Amino acid sequence: MAKGAKSTPGASANKTKGHAVSPLAPKSFPKLPPLAGVRLATVAAGVRYQQRTDVLLALLAPGTQVAGVFTTSKTASAPVLWCRDKLKGGEARMLVVNSGNANAFTGRVGQEGD
Repeated sequence: MAKGAKSTPGASANKTKGHAVSPLAPKSFPKLPPLAGVRLATVAAGVRYQQRTDVLLALLAPGTQVAGVFTTSKTASAPVLWCRDKLKGGEARMLVVNSGNANAFTGRVGQEGD
């Protein structure tokens, strides 16, 4: 355990490469073959939990076709509205996914934050 880190009962069983792992995570993952045109990276950024991998970056080859599935909530957050707008072109160079999110009603303040 890192110096100064707090111990959580049962947490030692949920560690992988020094990072805490969600109790809902599978015990193992299949080995995936490389996917041409896609580079992946993950990091523990502290978005939702400390010391847990919580951000994924996928770098996509130029010309990659993309699509999205979004909430139908009338109170979709500003990031959801932004993504809907950006995906209209059908192409993207990267995808950023972070954990610990839910639909967030941020209203005008959220939209003006961009």
